[in-house]
Amino acid sequence: MTSRYPQRFGGYINRDIEKGGVPTDQLFAAQLLQKSGYRTAIVGKWHVAKMQGGMDAGSGQHPLDRGFDYYFGFNSCCSTYYDATNLFRNREKAKPEGYITDQFTEEAIRFIRAGAGKPFFLYLPYNAVHGPYGKPAPDKYLENFHTGSKRIDNFYAYLSAADEGLGRIRHVLAEMGQENNTLIILLSDNGASGTSPIPSNAPFLGFKGQVWQGGVRVPMVVWGAGLAPAAKVSREPVISMDVMATALAAAGVSLPAGYSVDGRSLLPVLRGGQKQPLHKSLFWAGQLAYKWVNNAGDE
Repeated sequence: MTSRYPQRFGGYINRDIEKGGVPTDQLFAAQLLQKSGYRTAIVGKWHVAKMQGGMDAGSGQHPLDRGFDYYFGFNSCCSTYYDATNLFRNREKAKPEGYITDQFTEEAIRFIRAGAGKPFFLYLPYNAVHGPYGKPAPDKYLENFHTGSKRIDNFYAYLSAADEGLGRIRHVLAEMGQENNTLIILLSDNGASGTSPIPSNAPFLGFKGQVWQGGVRVPMVVWGAGLAPAAKVSREPVISMDVMATALAAAGVSLPAGYSVDGRSLLPVLRGGQKQPLHKSLFWAGQLAYKWVNNAGDE
């Protein structure tokens, strides 16, 4: 959201953000896009406001206070996929309506259609395939997989639901004549969990929360008009902080004078004209770097 290393504002592990939230003096890209005339929405997982009181009026950490015109989702690490009780529509509690991945897709499409051709920024963080999985995915997804393992089949079905949701959104953009005006960036936030990785992070070492490649190396796919040829693979080292910087650059929106970010626009790489490394270096601080002090129960 900030395009800055979270360590700059005290975020080393999830718990740091859950305790205090992202400070309100940190600019979110959505705030700048909103001021520039973009319709903005988040549909899905928020998890950047503090867990206690972060969604309350006056906290300044609610999505509606951070540059988003519309919010549907939850502020937490995870949610159940059926009968979720932690959903909000803007500032009001919302009821679950079927499978949560499909519900997020429907909300995203509704937002896109409501714009009547106005420029928009949509942040769609599905909670799939984050656990807990619980009930099997709907049959329309599950029936496509027959690996011999019900557990693996269900994982693939959960993933397929998000994949098909993105496909539906692309079809809607095409119907509206906006397909060539839209930049779509898809990525995962981290490697699989070390508790029950499905599938494993092989051939990479490590898991989510660790700085081995199994924890930080994730797939990224970018689609849009005017980019390098389809199916081109880039070996340029980039990081998720670059996504928001790219969104601002694509929209022609500048940062305020004197304000800097760590992310870099990916547009030169995506257009095939990047000659120098985008980043001189990248670094991560994860759970293995966190110092635990067992002193009267404090950490």
